Amino acid sequence: MGKIIVEIISSAKIKRELHILDKDSIAIGRGYDNDVILSDSYVDSVHVRISCGENQSLIVEDLNSRNGVSTLKNENHLKLAKRISESTQIDSGDLILIGNTLIRVFHSSHKILPVKPISKEKSFLYYFGRSSTHWIIGLIGVILINYINGWLYYPFTDNPTNQIIFGELLGLVGIVVWAGIWALIGRFIRHRYRFRVHFAISCFFVILLIPIINISGFLGFIFMNRALEIWSFVILLGSLTALLLFLHKTYATHLKFQTRMILAISIPVSLIAISLMGTIAFQGQFRSEPPYYARLKPPIVKPLKVYNLDDYFVNMDKTFKKAKDKLDEMDSTEPDENLEDQNSFFLDPEPKID
Repeated sequence: MGKIIVEIISSAKIKRELHILDKDSIAIGRGYDNDVILSDSYVDSVHVRISCGENQSLIVEDLNSRNGVSTLKNENHLKLAKRISESTQIDSGDLILIGNTLIRVFHSSHKILPVKPISKEKSFLYYFGRSSTHWIIGLIGVILINYINGWLYYPFTDNPTNQIIFGELLGLVGIVVWAGIWALIGRFIRHRYRFRVHFAISCFFVILLIPIINISGFLGFIFMNRALEIWSFVILLGSLTALLLFLHKTYATHLKFQTRMILAISIPVSLIAISLMGTIAFQGQFRSEPPYYARLKPPIVKPLKVYNLDDYFVNMDKTFKKAKDKLDEMDSTEPDENLEDQNSFFLDPEPKID
């Protein structure tokens, strides 16, 4: 007497259920007298019969079911499923689609893959998430460096210490919540929380994010190009975000490498596309941040192109001219007494201010 092994694959491809049957022939359906019972409303009471054939093969027989039986070689190609009309011989390990349930059938003598040796060396992320304390200390150090760097850039900006501390504590809470969400996902899918690993990955992301912001700012300042700063920041941030999502999915899901890579890249690309559309839509709006040539105190690194004071006044004159043209356009479309007062401010060389 042979053995037939039936593997039931759920629609989410997460939970797999194995049935080992010491029979040469088994019946599958919704009825309670079957060898394998499926809770699928698209499956008949007695749907299909599977028997042992010659040379480790298996024979599938459709028992006049309403929705039929289909065979396929790969679970990623369900559209290529071939419906059988009579008894069909399949190989051990082939897939069968019964109703909406996907099962894989094995012969007892089916060869399995060689055993994998247990590596005595721990993986990089094993030590990566061993302790949470050093990541918190690292975050505090990077925050202090970023604060000093911001003071060099904007020495006249008023940033009270209590506001900075509150903002960084709020960011730390966000990191804990983010890591906790991925730990819960890992608990439900892989039955392991691994909070320390997810927390370490999140801290690693934030620590690298701060240099990325400064690198982009330096590139834009050195070359006096706002677009260079924006696009360098978008590319670096998108790559870092893709790495963050890839590492989280590695330790929280059972997704294949290719699937994890595609999902990790597609999400940042989508966000970049949305940001690009927003930039184009609001490109004519007023910006509160001054341009590079209007900064009073440059950082340590000097730009390749330096604007003099005359260039500054020329650009400021263009700014006021654009504002005046905008007010004139509004005045021509919707007359308003308030707009006349605003226009007089730009037309009068010495406006009176009470």
